[in-house]
Parts: sequence; C-alpha cells; structure tokens
Amino acid sequence: MSEKEIKTLLLRLPMATYEKVRQAASDNQIPITHFIAQILEGVEGRPMEARIEEIEKKIAQIEKDIQKLKKAKK
Repeated sequence: MSEKEIKTLLLRLPMATYEKVRQAASDNQIPITHFIAQILEGVEGRPMEARIEEIEKKIAQIEKDIQKLKKAKK
C-alpha cells in the first residue's frame, strides 16, 4: 500500500476513528502511516469502505485488550 493510498484512507476515516488511530500510533511510537500499513497488511485489494471497517475492528480490539490489561493490574 503506497503512502498516497494511506493518506487518502486517513482522510476518509471518521474523525473519532482517526483520533483513535493517531493515539494508538503515538502510543506505539510509530508513524501513523506505518501503523495503518500494519493494520491493513493483506487487505490492500479490498474496497476503501472494507479497509475502514478493518481499521475500526482493529482499533476496537486494541481498546478491549487495553481494558483487560487495566483490569488485570487491579
């Protein structure tokens, strides 16, 4: 997936999803474009809407994993 394709995808993300992606990339200390490329590895040929859905699923899973970790620390 080219950087141009990733940037186009980022522009089409809903604002709430974009903010979550931005935060997750920041938390992992990697550029947002690399984070998106990792999430979408293997689904590059799918339509844009399917890619956005994949990003939203991955972000939701990350949030669930974080909540589990927080509960385990208590």
